[in-house]
Amino acid sequence: MSTFHCREIKIILSKALNFILDLLFPKFCFGCKKEGLYVCQDCARQIQINHYSFCPTCKNKTSHLKKCSLHKTHAKFFLSPFSYDNAMVKNMIHSFKYEFIKSIGPELARFMIRSLEESHLLDCQSANRLPGHQSKELIIVPVPLHKKRLAWRGFNQSEILAKEISKNLNIKLFLDLKRNKYTKPQIEMADIKERAENIIGAFICENTKKVKGKTAILIDDMITTGATIEECARILKKSGAKEVWALTVAK
Repeated sequence: MSTFHCREIKIILSKALNFILDLLFPKFCFGCKKEGLYVCQDCARQIQINHYSFCPTCKNKTSHLKKCSLHKTHAKFFLSPFSYDNAMVKNMIHSFKYEFIKSIGPELARFMIRSLEESHLLDCQSANRLPGHQSKELIIVPVPLHKKRLAWRGFNQSEILAKEISKNLNIKLFLDLKRNKYTKPQIEMADIKERAENIIGAFICENTKKVKGKTAILIDDMITTGATIEECARILKKSGAKEVWALTVAK
């Protein structure tokens, strides 16, 4: 059987599985409870989509997708379509991560792609590239989970988001950024300095050849102080990445 036919069969089986799951576990909008999507079109129009880059330290907007002039970061810029202050967004992310509703991921990823579009990073005329960047120059990198947390949750929510974005933008997925040290969950620490110290040395890059000279788009669900993303960005830059962009669902 050819590779083409194998791919076609996988697509058909995937669609059939999704159809069955939708019948057994129908989706309801987190806003109005209408059946069909987790965010219906009417509710989506009511959520503000951010299309500006920002500094994770001072939270100020940064102009033209540039670094903050006041704070040094390893990532070139940070983008998040949503604010975590929005109750609907907060409920979606919580259900995605802690109620293990994986099917929320693709819908959240679509909003992340929309944020790229509205920031003018995505070339709307060609879904294969970003302005000034051929797809072969880019890699999509999910923030990894430690194997213990992965075993507990059963999936990496950042990887689900990254796979959907990779598929839609036709950009290679890079899964060789690994979490090699189990750390205390960042959410349990409010202090910025403590978060930064907790995450130091938690990540390694296992295949630097695939990173060298690339622009890495780092994917995660949330950014609070930016400590986790910044440590990942540091490792990617150290491994040869030309630059790192950070894209999350919410901030």
